[in-house]
Amino acid sequence: MTAPAKVHVEEAGTTGPLLLCLHGIGSSSASFVAQLEAFSGAFRVVAWDAPGYGRSPDPDRPLDLDGFADAAAEVIRARGGRAHVLGVSWGGVIALRLALRHPALVASLIVADSGPGSGTDPEKAAAMRARVPELERLGPRAFAERRGPRLVSPTRPRPWSAGSSTPWRRPCACPATRTRPSRWPPPTCAPAWRASPRRPSCSAATRTGSPARTPPRCWPADCAARRT
Repeated sequence: MTAPAKVHVEEAGTTGPLLLCLHGIGSSSASFVAQLEAFSGAFRVVAWDAPGYGRSPDPDRPLDLDGFADAAAEVIRARGGRAHVLGVSWGGVIALRLALRHPALVASLIVADSGPGSGTDPEKAAAMRARVPELERLGPRAFAERRGPRLVSPTRPRPWSAGSSTPWRRPCACPATRTRPSRWPPPTCAPAWRASPRRPSCSAATRTGSPARTPPRCWPADCAARRT
């Protein structure tokens, strides 16, 4: 076995079991901002940038699925013990391979919006490989516009836009800090947001906003976009 690829990680929490978060294709550790904040009181949360993603360097050789799984295994070994492994989409494919190759390192698996991978079916594998020339032919924007609608529900909330003129959809100046948030959702404004009489309701079951012109999520840490 060759040396695993080096990766960048974001970490939160100093005590408790290890929770390793593996993102999907085209994403990074930034997709786990909410989990890093929410679970750090009970877990040591680690979210990686997979080799070649985000702030991780490109691997010195092409990686197959085993290579990505071995890199994830090294993240666990470097922290000792075993890990609960959360894999989203392609990250779930890596998580499954990680559990097969390194079962002693995996305490449990959480596989979200994922499966065993397209390589288990010849037609799916061919379709996956065909995406590369399609991307080269169409360009990133047209490729995303063509594929995007297939990745989300037709009943999804309307997307939030920083330039929107709709009051509910513009980032607020947080009462807690009196500054506009640098990222969405801002983590520091929950008390003022929940106390606001003008905030839209949030369904505890779905964590989606109601009515339709609310921000796209109602996480507990959200700062409401309630001002123009």
